[in-house]
Amino acid sequence: MMHIADPSTVEKVKIPEY
Repeated sequence: MMHIADPSTVEKVKIPEY
């Protein structure tokens, strides 16, 4: 699991990682 605050990642993970 990669914790990256990116729109593309959040779009797939559905979790806002800031």
